Amino acid sequence: MKNAPRPGSSDVVRHSTVEYSLTRWDYLHWGFYRTLHLRLLMVFCAIAAIGLLWHFFSDDSRMPTVWKILLPVFLPALMIFGTAVGNAFCILCKDMLITKQSCLGPHKLEIKDDGLVERTRGNERLRPWASVEDVVTTGRYLYIYRGKKKGNIFHRLCVGPILKHIVPRRSFASDAEERAFRDEIESHIKAS
Repeated sequence: MKNAPRPGSSDVVRHSTVEYSLTRWDYLHWGFYRTLHLRLLMVFCAIAAIGLLWHFFSDDSRMPTVWKILLPVFLPALMIFGTAVGNAFCILCKDMLITKQSCLGPHKLEIKDDGLVERTRGNERLRPWASVEDVVTTGRYLYIYRGKKKGNIFHRLCVGPILKHIVPRRSFASDAEERAFRDEIESHIKAS
Protein backbone atom coordinates (compact mmCIF):
# COMPACT_ATOMS: atom_id res chain seq x y z
CA MET A 1 0.00 0.00 0.00
CA LYS A 2 1.28 3.42 -0.90
CA ASN A 3 0.29 6.84 0.35
CA ALA A 4 0.27 9.95 -1.83
CA PRO A 5 -0.30 13.62 -0.99
CA ARG A 6 -3.43 15.25 -2.34
CA PRO A 7 -2.68 17.52 -5.29
CA GLY A 8 -3.09 21.26 -4.68
CA SER A 9 -2.96 20.97 -0.92
CA SER A 10 -0.32 22.41 1.33
CA ASP A 11 -1.19 19.86 4.00
CA VAL A 12 -0.03 16.34 3.47
CA VAL A 13 -3.20 14.28 3.27
CA ARG A 14 -2.67 10.59 2.92
CA HIS A 15 -4.64 8.56 0.44
CA SER A 16 -4.11 4.84 0.48
CA THR A 17 -3.39 2.84 -2.63
CA VAL A 18 -3.15 -0.91 -3.02
CA GLU A 19 -1.86 -2.80 -6.03
CA TYR A 20 -2.82 -6.41 -6.64
CA SER A 21 -3.45 -8.98 -9.32
CA LEU A 22 -6.66 -11.02 -9.65
CA THR A 23 -6.78 -14.59 -10.92
CA ARG A 24 -9.58 -16.98 -11.83
CA TRP A 25 -9.14 -18.57 -8.41
CA ASP A 26 -9.90 -15.23 -6.73
CA TYR A 27 -13.22 -15.08 -8.59
CA LEU A 28 -13.95 -18.73 -7.78
CA HIS A 29 -13.36 -17.99 -4.07
CA TRP A 30 -15.80 -15.10 -4.36
CA GLY A 31 -18.31 -17.37 -6.10
CA PHE A 32 -18.23 -19.81 -3.17
CA TYR A 33 -18.37 -17.01 -0.60
CA ARG A 34 -21.38 -15.44 -2.31
CA THR A 35 -23.17 -18.75 -2.83
CA LEU A 36 -22.79 -19.77 0.81
CA HIS A 37 -24.32 -16.44 1.85
CA LEU A 38 -27.44 -16.70 -0.34
CA ARG A 39 -30.02 -17.63 2.30
CA LEU A 40 -32.75 -18.74 -0.08
CA LEU A 41 -30.42 -21.17 -1.85
CA MET A 42 -29.34 -22.69 1.47
CA VAL A 43 -32.99 -23.10 2.55
CA PHE A 44 -33.83 -24.70 -0.80
CA CYS A 45 -30.87 -27.12 -0.53
CA ALA A 46 -31.88 -28.10 3.02
CA ILE A 47 -35.47 -28.71 1.93
CA ALA A 48 -34.25 -30.73 -1.07
CA ALA A 49 -32.01 -32.86 1.15
CA ILE A 50 -34.81 -33.50 3.65
CA GLY A 51 -37.22 -34.30 0.81
CA LEU A 52 -34.80 -36.76 -0.75
CA LEU A 53 -34.15 -38.44 2.61
CA TRP A 54 -37.89 -38.71 3.21
CA HIS A 55 -38.45 -40.14 -0.25
CA PHE A 56 -35.67 -42.70 -0.06
CA PHE A 57 -36.47 -43.95 3.43
CA SER A 58 -40.28 -43.95 3.09
CA ASP A 59 -40.13 -45.67 -0.30
CA ASP A 60 -39.80 -49.40 -0.38
CA SER A 61 -36.95 -49.22 -2.87
CA ARG A 62 -34.15 -51.72 -3.01
CA MET A 63 -31.54 -48.97 -3.07
CA PRO A 64 -28.69 -49.63 -0.60
CA THR A 65 -28.83 -47.52 2.56
CA VAL A 66 -25.48 -45.91 1.74
CA TRP A 67 -26.95 -44.44 -1.45
CA LYS A 68 -30.07 -43.37 0.41
CA ILE A 69 -27.86 -41.21 2.62
CA LEU A 70 -25.24 -40.10 0.07
CA LEU A 71 -27.63 -38.88 -2.65
CA PRO A 72 -29.49 -36.37 -0.41
CA VAL A 73 -26.11 -34.97 0.67
CA PHE A 74 -24.40 -35.09 -2.72
CA LEU A 75 -27.15 -33.52 -4.87
CA PRO A 76 -27.60 -30.31 -2.79
CA ALA A 77 -23.79 -30.01 -2.54
CA LEU A 78 -23.63 -30.30 -6.33
CA MET A 79 -26.25 -27.52 -6.63
CA ILE A 80 -24.17 -25.27 -4.34
CA PHE A 81 -20.96 -26.01 -6.25
CA GLY A 82 -22.64 -25.35 -9.60
CA THR A 83 -24.05 -22.05 -8.35
CA ALA A 84 -20.63 -20.95 -7.05
CA VAL A 85 -18.90 -21.71 -10.34
CA GLY A 86 -21.76 -20.02 -12.19
CA ASN A 87 -21.44 -16.89 -10.02
CA ALA A 88 -17.73 -16.62 -10.73
CA PHE A 89 -18.22 -17.26 -14.45
CA CYS A 90 -21.01 -14.65 -14.70
CA ILE A 91 -18.95 -11.86 -13.15
CA LEU A 92 -15.97 -12.68 -15.36
CA CYS A 93 -18.15 -12.62 -18.50
CA LYS A 94 -20.04 -9.48 -17.43
CA ASP A 95 -16.85 -7.54 -16.92
CA MET A 96 -15.44 -8.71 -20.24
CA LEU A 97 -18.62 -7.70 -22.09
CA ILE A 98 -18.96 -4.29 -20.42
CA THR A 99 -15.35 -3.15 -20.38
CA LYS A 100 -14.17 -5.21 -23.37
CA GLN A 101 -11.23 -6.14 -21.15
CA SER A 102 -10.59 -9.02 -18.82
CA CYS A 103 -11.03 -8.24 -15.15
CA LEU A 104 -8.12 -10.60 -14.45
CA GLY A 105 -4.61 -9.30 -13.98
CA PRO A 106 -3.16 -6.21 -12.32
CA HIS A 107 -5.39 -3.75 -10.47
CA LYS A 108 -4.70 -0.58 -8.54
CA LEU A 109 -7.27 0.72 -6.08
CA GLU A 110 -6.82 4.22 -4.67
CA ILE A 111 -8.82 5.89 -1.94
CA LYS A 112 -9.59 9.54 -2.71
CA ASP A 113 -11.85 12.13 -1.12
CA ASP A 114 -14.45 11.78 -3.87
CA GLY A 115 -14.43 7.96 -4.11
CA LEU A 116 -12.51 4.82 -4.97
CA VAL A 117 -10.45 4.90 -8.14
CA GLU A 118 -9.78 1.55 -9.80
CA ARG A 119 -7.16 1.26 -12.51
CA THR A 120 -6.70 -1.82 -14.67
CA ARG A 121 -4.99 -2.44 -18.00
CA GLY A 122 -7.92 -1.16 -20.01
CA ASN A 123 -9.97 0.85 -17.56
CA GLU A 124 -9.88 3.65 -15.03
CA ARG A 125 -13.04 4.25 -13.04
CA LEU A 126 -14.03 6.47 -10.12
CA ARG A 127 -16.67 4.96 -7.86
CA PRO A 128 -18.22 7.74 -5.71
CA TRP A 129 -18.55 7.05 -1.98
CA ALA A 130 -22.33 7.27 -2.21
CA SER A 131 -22.29 4.05 -4.29
CA VAL A 132 -20.06 2.11 -1.88
CA GLU A 133 -22.14 0.32 0.76
CA ASP A 134 -19.97 -2.11 2.68
CA VAL A 135 -16.57 -3.70 3.15
CA VAL A 136 -16.50 -7.35 4.19
CA THR A 137 -13.32 -9.04 5.39
CA THR A 138 -12.89 -12.79 5.02
CA GLY A 139 -9.89 -15.00 5.61
CA ARG A 140 -8.29 -14.16 2.26
CA TYR A 141 -10.12 -11.15 0.81
CA LEU A 142 -11.67 -7.74 1.27
CA TYR A 143 -14.93 -7.54 -0.66
CA ILE A 144 -16.19 -4.03 -1.41
CA TYR A 145 -19.91 -3.95 -2.19
CA ARG A 146 -22.62 -1.65 -3.35
CA GLY A 147 -26.32 -2.36 -2.99
CA LYS A 148 -26.11 -4.47 0.17
CA LYS A 149 -28.66 -2.40 2.09
CA LYS A 150 -30.86 -1.54 -0.87
CA GLY A 151 -33.44 -3.53 -2.78
CA ASN A 152 -36.53 -5.52 -1.94
CA ILE A 153 -36.62 -8.72 0.09
CA PHE A 154 -36.25 -10.89 -3.05
CA HIS A 155 -33.10 -8.99 -4.06
CA ARG A 156 -31.56 -9.30 -0.59
CA LEU A 157 -32.36 -13.02 -0.27
CA CYS A 158 -31.77 -14.24 -3.83
CA VAL A 159 -29.39 -11.86 -5.54
CA GLY A 160 -27.44 -10.50 -2.61
CA PRO A 161 -25.13 -7.51 -2.65
CA ILE A 162 -23.44 -6.35 -5.82
CA LEU A 163 -19.71 -6.95 -5.75
CA LYS A 164 -17.55 -4.09 -6.95
CA HIS A 165 -14.02 -4.95 -5.87
CA ILE A 166 -12.16 -8.06 -4.75
CA VAL A 167 -8.98 -7.11 -2.91
CA PRO A 168 -6.78 -10.07 -1.93
CA ARG A 169 -5.40 -9.66 1.58
CA ARG A 170 -2.10 -11.07 0.28
CA SER A 171 -1.53 -7.71 -1.43
CA PHE A 172 -0.93 -5.97 1.91
CA ALA A 173 2.45 -6.12 3.61
CA SER A 174 0.90 -6.53 7.07
CA ASP A 175 -2.40 -6.90 8.91
CA ALA A 176 -2.04 -3.35 10.20
CA GLU A 177 -1.73 -2.02 6.65
CA GLU A 178 -4.82 -3.96 5.56
CA ARG A 179 -6.75 -2.76 8.63
CA ALA A 180 -5.78 0.88 7.93
CA PHE A 181 -6.95 0.55 4.31
CA ARG A 182 -10.27 -0.99 5.39
CA ASP A 183 -10.77 1.59 8.14
CA GLU A 184 -10.16 4.44 5.70
CA ILE A 185 -12.80 3.04 3.33
CA GLU A 186 -15.27 2.56 6.19
CA SER A 187 -14.75 6.13 7.41
CA HIS A 188 -15.55 7.45 3.92
CA ILE A 189 -18.66 5.23 3.73
CA LYS A 190 -19.92 6.58 7.06
CA ALA A 191 -19.22 10.16 6.01
CA SER A 192 -21.15 9.85 2.73
